[in-house]
Amino acid sequence: MSALPQTGQMLISALRGVSASIAAQEKSQPEAPRVFICSKRFYREPICGHPAMKATVLIDREYYEADERELALLQSGMEPADLGLEPVEAA
Repeated sequence: MSALPQTGQMLISALRGVSASIAAQEKSQPEAPRVFICSKRFYREPICGHPAMKATVLIDREYYEADERELALLQSGMEPADLGLEPVEAA
């Protein structure tokens, strides 16, 4: 009997273990809120003149205004309430 079928069986067994581990990990982690970027506005800061950006984002059917740092944090999984963001009226 060849070692090839035996190696194939070992490989299949190892892959099944990895996929089961990934599935268990995905179930244990809460799903991050989906962040949809509706618009981006680019401007210069009034005092120092540095370029800046404000984004209007949609999260869980509510709109928020976020700067670059806040947008990055929202996209990494943080909640708007954690950043002190309040919903704004849709334009």
